[in-house]
Amino acid sequence: MKVTLNRQKLGLEDLEFGTNTVIQTRGGKPVTITQINASNLPFDNAQSLQDVYSDMQPLLDNAANINAAANNINNINIVASNVNNINIAASNVSGVNTVATNIMEVLQADINAQTATQKALEASNSASAAATSETNAKTSEINAKTSATSATNSMNSASISQTTAYNWATYTVDSPVPEGDGNEYSARHWANKAALAVNTKQDILSEGAFVNGDKTKLDGIEVGATADQTGAEIKTLYEAQANTNAYTDLEKATNNKIDNSLVTSVVFNADGTITIVTL
Repeated sequence: MKVTLNRQKLGLEDLEFGTNTVIQTRGGKPVTITQINASNLPFDNAQSLQDVYSDMQPLLDNAANINAAANNINNINIVASNVNNINIAASNVSGVNTVATNIMEVLQADINAQTATQKALEASNSASAAATSETNAKTSEINAKTSATSATNSMNSASISQTTAYNWATYTVDSPVPEGDGNEYSARHWANKAALAVNTKQDILSEGAFVNGDKTKLDGIEVGATADQTGAEIKTLYEAQANTNAYTDLEKATNNKIDNSLVTSVVFNADGTITIVTL
């Protein structure tokens, strides 16, 4: 079997520089890749490029100092050429010391003056702060008195409001509330009126509500009237009246046997019987 490998050259774009790691997809799977930097590039068998750079850094730092020293050679030469002046100055050390002492005394006096000025400023600030505190204390006292007065007024108002609320809720029925305009009544008054209205209201019957004329009809019915009396009850009530007597079936049969043309007279007896006189 013959296998052909296609080799591509590595370019700068294929390198991943940095100090962290990145995720790349290789073979369809994510792979963590360490970025290239000086700490992982070898300098020799024992050191990396980072190690060598770290060792060289102090030397590079000192190079600047060396250059600065080289630049000061001219100044050194000037000092050397003025040695005579230096000697003269050295012979006047006593005078210089005296001048230096005087300068120190002047500087100290200036320092003392500045200190005194600072202390005076601090004292002034303290006095101002004390005055402010006194003013704040007086203001607080005034505010406290005002708050106490407001609290007293609030208590009085609350008491008045409580009495007013009580009157509006429970004042006597049919009597106007004192806090009103003379025509306003308490909740108790209106609750009483509502209760009376409910108690005097007629319930709607299952047969329907009354309409105009129904009451007039009822008023026209005699007290104790009934529509379900039996014949016997009616007969008893009728015969109980004065000048009424029972007319029996026997009497009716007897009457049917009499020839009306022969009857001369009919006598109603006091005991309730009838006497018929015939020819």
